[in-house]
Amino acid sequence: MGNNFSSIPSLPRGNPSRAPRGHPQNLKDSIGGPFPVTSHRCHHKQKHCPAVLPGGGLPATPLLFHPHTKGSQILMDLSHKAVKRQASFCNAITFSNRPVLIYEQVRLKITKKQCCWSGALRLGFTSKDPSRIHPDSLPKYACPDLVSQSGFWAKALPEEFANEGNIIAFWVDKKGRVFHRINDSAVMLFFSGVRTADPLWALVDVYGLTRGVQLLDSELVLPDCLRPRSFTALPGPLHSGDILGLVVNADGELHLSHNGAAAGMQLCVDASQPLWMLFGLHGTVTQIRILGSTILAERGIPSLPCSPASTPTSPSALGSRLSDPLLSTCSSGPLGSSAGGTAPNSPVSLPESPVTPGLGQWSDECTICYEHAVDTVIYTCGHMCLCYACGLRLKKALHACCPICRRPIKDIIKTYRSS
Repeated sequence: MGNNFSSIPSLPRGNPSRAPRGHPQNLKDSIGGPFPVTSHRCHHKQKHCPAVLPGGGLPATPLLFHPHTKGSQILMDLSHKAVKRQASFCNAITFSNRPVLIYEQVRLKITKKQCCWSGALRLGFTSKDPSRIHPDSLPKYACPDLVSQSGFWAKALPEEFANEGNIIAFWVDKKGRVFHRINDSAVMLFFSGVRTADPLWALVDVYGLTRGVQLLDSELVLPDCLRPRSFTALPGPLHSGDILGLVVNADGELHLSHNGAAAGMQLCVDASQPLWMLFGLHGTVTQIRILGSTILAERGIPSLPCSPASTPTSPSALGSRLSDPLLSTCSSGPLGSSAGGTAPNSPVSLPESPVTPGLGQWSDECTICYEHAVDTVIYTCGHMCLCYACGLRLKKALHACCPICRRPIKDIIKTYRSS
């Protein structure tokens, strides 16, 4: 599956002088090791750091939207600080008017949200000078159209962050890692792999749910602000008998469940390396008990229920690396005390793990929202490139056509994976 895109024409340009690169300090994690370079999202503890680098400052030219190179659906105000998508859900790619500095935060405020679409803002950078890109050559989507071409890096912002009034700051460090922060929350590693040897322009795709954004004044952030102090803690107190489940997915995201309820992603790890669990007892928690582990089934592979006689089961499955975490309480009845150290009287039985959609050969993401799994067949061409929700919306659009072959869409058919 794939779209055929023509590369964006770019005229030859000189080698402009590179802006200051920022503080040369190396980033370390909380135990003195380097941050992983894989492109997974990472939560870091926020620090209150000065915004401007010592001995340097922002360029005299303010950071604005590029006035000419923009998608066909973009409306821009006279100040070049606010843009709005006038129709549809795509054709809304924009760029900055100048290269950004390393560690310069591009700060956006979401001014308009339209809830009838899936997917949200796409953020990133490009080494292609927008002034040398013809607007008519811009594709509909930053992801995957632009990022499939050399010199473009972008990723979708999770929908839960795309609320009106939210302020999103994103920046790139000297190692090519892109971080972002929502309002005053913790810093997160967004993605990596950006080539920083060349000048970089900000890339913003006003996509899907996001209808309008406004550029705020940019800031420089100290690299030390990214160093985590400690891991993220549970928002609520722990009690004797509580059960915690841990799972690492293929992107290195460690997700937590608390008594069967998902508690979100806690931190990120290098999933390409062997991993061992590290426990630290703090505060009123003085004793814990490991109930066991289970391997979560991948799509297309039959689920293997754990044997109570050999492995007492629990929600924790740190050793499994799946594309989606499965966080659920495994006990069929109340346990004694895990945090307090009292063991259950009998092994905890785990029902056969349900198979989550969107794994294995079905792990392709929808080409519209770029977040949900493909589960829909387009009639009559037969292509599978959409999730059902986006397929329904696309079918209702005027002159709806397949994103791959552009044949008219007569109907969409939701597909189901056999167990």
